[in-house]
Amino acid sequence: MAETDLKKIRGQYKAQLTRFTSFVDSLPDFMDNKKKISELQTRLNKLETVYDDFEKVQSSIELVDESDEQIKERELFENQFYTIVAVANVKISSINVPTSPLPIISSHVSDNINVKLPQISIPEFSGAYDTWLQFHDCFHALIPNNGALTNVQKFYYLQTALNGEASSVIRALEVSNDNYSIAWKMLKERYENKRIIIHTHEKKIYLSCLSFQKNPILIYGSWLTVL
Repeated sequence: MAETDLKKIRGQYKAQLTRFTSFVDSLPDFMDNKKKISELQTRLNKLETVYDDFEKVQSSIELVDESDEQIKERELFENQFYTIVAVANVKISSINVPTSPLPIISSHVSDNINVKLPQISIPEFSGAYDTWLQFHDCFHALIPNNGALTNVQKFYYLQTALNGEASSVIRALEVSNDNYSIAWKMLKERYENKRIIIHTHEKKIYLSCLSFQKNPILIYGSWLTVL
């Protein structure tokens, strides 16, 4: 497919992301309208396919145009996507967050402490480098910036979100106010490795190219999927 055609298809996905962003921005931070929340969740679910389709068409463009401009195009789309998805998740979860003050937890907590925390939908992270940035942006928007939570509560949310190799990174840390920032720093030092992230991304592009060679009609059809 010609590069100009690929860029036209990419433009459709960028337009869909822009429309979703405008819709989310038009909603209040704390929502009590279940109909609007349901609509937001439906739109959010469909947006995931837009991201996948953008990845495919952008990878094809980068095969014929390796300029810095294309890298910026990808970064801009990814940053906007992850940011607005995080904001949308916060607004969806707001209906489940109690308006009364949260109970205060001592910085020295025992294993059998029983505190009811707000129900917040948090993405999971198992240690895959290619999903670190998405997890980082979503978790950071939902938890660290939530002024209603103590550091101990934030630590509990972080532990809940981690599994597999990622959970072992902070397993030795005791849950405390001070250790929350230490745990987050340890995760960033372990997984915010740009060289490995780029290598993983290049591998995905390579595999995408192989898939395209095997079945270009199927791949092209997926590119044309729109909301």
